[in-house]
Amino acid sequence: MGMRIERFCYTKKDFKIEWFSGTGPGGQNRNKVQACVRITHILSGITATGQRDRSRATNFRNAFNDLGLKLKPWIEAQLLKDAPERNKVTETIRTYHYADNRVTDHLSRYRIAASDLDKKFCELVDARRDAIIGQLIASAK
Repeated sequence: MGMRIERFCYTKKDFKIEWFSGTGPGGQNRNKVQACVRITHILSGITATGQRDRSRATNFRNAFNDLGLKLKPWIEAQLLKDAPERNKVTETIRTYHYADNRVTDHLSRYRIAASDLDKKFCELVDARRDAIIGQLIASAK
Protein backbone atom coordinates (compact mmCIF):
# COMPACT_ATOMS: atom_id res chain seq x y z
CA MET A 1 0.00 0.00 0.00
CA GLY A 2 2.05 2.94 -1.26
CA MET A 3 1.02 6.53 -0.81
CA ARG A 4 0.57 8.57 -3.93
CA ILE A 5 1.77 12.16 -3.84
CA GLU A 6 0.38 14.29 -6.64
CA ARG A 7 1.96 17.62 -5.68
CA PHE A 8 4.65 18.81 -3.36
CA CYS A 9 4.40 22.39 -2.07
CA TYR A 10 7.70 24.25 -2.01
CA THR A 11 9.25 27.69 -2.18
CA LYS A 12 12.63 28.94 -3.40
CA LYS A 13 13.81 29.03 0.22
CA ASP A 14 13.56 25.21 0.37
CA PHE A 15 16.30 24.75 -2.24
CA LYS A 16 19.91 25.73 -2.78
CA ILE A 17 20.68 26.30 -6.47
CA GLU A 18 24.27 26.33 -7.70
CA TRP A 19 25.36 26.96 -11.29
CA PHE A 20 28.70 25.65 -12.53
CA SER A 21 30.66 25.00 -15.71
CA GLY A 22 30.69 21.54 -17.21
CA THR A 23 33.80 19.45 -17.69
CA GLY A 24 34.84 16.89 -20.24
CA PRO A 25 34.17 16.83 -23.97
CA GLY A 26 32.21 19.68 -25.49
CA GLY A 27 34.79 22.25 -26.28
CA GLN A 28 35.28 25.77 -25.10
CA ASN A 29 31.57 26.52 -24.76
CA ARG A 30 31.01 23.68 -22.27
CA ASN A 31 34.04 24.65 -20.19
CA LYS A 32 33.32 28.39 -20.25
CA VAL A 33 29.54 28.77 -19.85
CA GLN A 34 27.87 27.99 -16.51
CA ALA A 35 24.94 25.99 -17.85
CA CYS A 36 25.11 23.08 -15.38
CA VAL A 37 23.05 23.20 -12.21
CA ARG A 38 23.05 21.47 -8.83
CA ILE A 39 19.81 21.71 -6.83
CA THR A 40 19.82 20.72 -3.16
CA HIS A 41 16.72 20.30 -1.01
CA ILE A 42 17.94 21.93 2.19
CA LEU A 43 15.75 20.05 4.68
CA SER A 44 16.61 16.56 3.44
CA GLY A 45 20.03 17.21 1.87
CA ILE A 46 18.99 15.39 -1.31
CA THR A 47 20.78 16.69 -4.41
CA ALA A 48 20.24 16.43 -8.18
CA THR A 49 22.34 17.80 -11.01
CA GLY A 50 21.53 18.74 -14.59
CA GLN A 51 24.39 18.90 -17.08
CA ARG A 52 23.31 16.87 -20.11
CA ASP A 53 22.23 19.78 -22.29
CA ARG A 54 23.74 23.10 -23.42
CA SER A 55 20.69 25.02 -22.29
CA ARG A 56 20.44 26.31 -18.71
CA ALA A 57 16.65 26.04 -18.74
CA THR A 58 16.69 22.41 -19.92
CA ASN A 59 19.35 21.44 -17.39
CA PHE A 60 17.38 23.15 -14.61
CA ARG A 61 14.17 21.37 -15.64
CA ASN A 62 15.92 17.98 -15.83
CA ALA A 63 17.59 18.47 -12.45
CA PHE A 64 14.35 19.55 -10.82
CA ASN A 65 12.48 16.53 -12.24
CA ASP A 66 15.24 14.20 -10.99
CA LEU A 67 15.11 15.86 -7.57
CA GLY A 68 11.35 15.33 -7.43
CA LEU A 69 11.80 11.60 -8.05
CA LYS A 70 14.47 11.40 -5.36
CA LEU A 71 12.39 13.40 -2.87
CA LYS A 72 9.23 11.32 -3.21
CA PRO A 73 10.37 8.49 -0.87
CA TRP A 74 11.63 11.05 1.66
CA ILE A 75 8.29 12.91 1.61
CA GLU A 76 6.38 9.65 2.02
CA ALA A 77 8.54 8.77 5.02
CA GLN A 78 7.84 12.18 6.55
CA LEU A 79 4.10 11.77 6.05
CA LEU A 80 4.13 8.33 7.65
CA LYS A 81 6.25 9.61 10.53
CA ASP A 82 3.81 12.46 11.17
CA ALA A 83 0.67 10.31 10.84
CA PRO A 84 -1.74 10.86 13.72
CA GLU A 85 -1.68 8.28 16.47
CA ARG A 86 -5.45 7.87 16.25
CA ASN A 87 -5.06 5.82 13.06
CA LYS A 88 -3.34 3.11 15.05
CA VAL A 89 -5.80 0.77 16.76
CA THR A 90 -4.34 -0.24 20.08
CA GLU A 91 -7.45 -0.42 22.21
CA THR A 92 -9.17 -3.60 23.34
CA ILE A 93 -12.56 -3.79 21.70
CA ARG A 94 -14.18 -6.72 23.50
CA THR A 95 -13.31 -9.18 26.22
CA TYR A 96 -14.57 -12.74 25.89
CA HIS A 97 -14.46 -14.32 29.37
CA TYR A 98 -15.96 -17.78 29.04
CA ALA A 99 -15.09 -18.83 32.60
CA ASP A 100 -17.45 -16.16 33.98
CA ASN A 101 -19.89 -16.55 31.04
CA ARG A 102 -19.62 -12.91 29.92
CA VAL A 103 -18.69 -10.87 26.87
CA THR A 104 -18.03 -7.15 27.43
CA ASP A 105 -17.73 -4.40 24.84
CA HIS A 106 -15.26 -1.87 26.30
CA LEU A 107 -16.50 1.24 24.53
CA SER A 108 -20.21 0.86 25.25
CA ARG A 109 -19.72 -1.20 28.46
CA TYR A 110 -22.49 -3.47 27.18
CA ARG A 111 -22.40 -7.02 28.56
CA ILE A 112 -24.05 -10.19 27.40
CA ALA A 113 -23.76 -13.78 28.50
CA ALA A 114 -21.17 -15.72 26.53
CA SER A 115 -23.66 -18.55 26.14
CA ASP A 116 -26.04 -16.12 24.37
CA LEU A 117 -23.35 -14.79 22.03
CA ASP A 118 -24.88 -16.43 18.93
CA LYS A 119 -28.31 -14.94 19.64
CA LYS A 120 -27.36 -11.49 20.95
CA PHE A 121 -24.22 -10.60 18.99
CA CYS A 122 -26.19 -8.03 16.98
CA GLU A 123 -27.12 -6.27 20.22
CA LEU A 124 -23.44 -6.08 21.14
CA VAL A 125 -22.53 -4.57 17.76
CA ASP A 126 -25.46 -2.13 17.88
CA ALA A 127 -24.42 -0.95 21.35
CA ARG A 128 -20.89 -0.29 20.08
CA ARG A 129 -22.19 1.58 17.01
CA ASP A 130 -24.40 3.77 19.24
CA ALA A 131 -21.44 4.51 21.53
CA ILE A 132 -19.29 5.55 18.55
CA ILE A 133 -22.06 7.80 17.21
CA GLY A 134 -22.44 9.31 20.67
CA GLN A 135 -18.71 10.08 20.79
CA LEU A 136 -18.81 11.72 17.36
CA ILE A 137 -21.76 13.89 18.34
CA ALA A 138 -20.07 14.89 21.61
CA SER A 139 -16.82 15.81 19.84
CA ALA A 140 -18.70 17.87 17.22
CA LYS A 141 -20.21 20.14 19.90
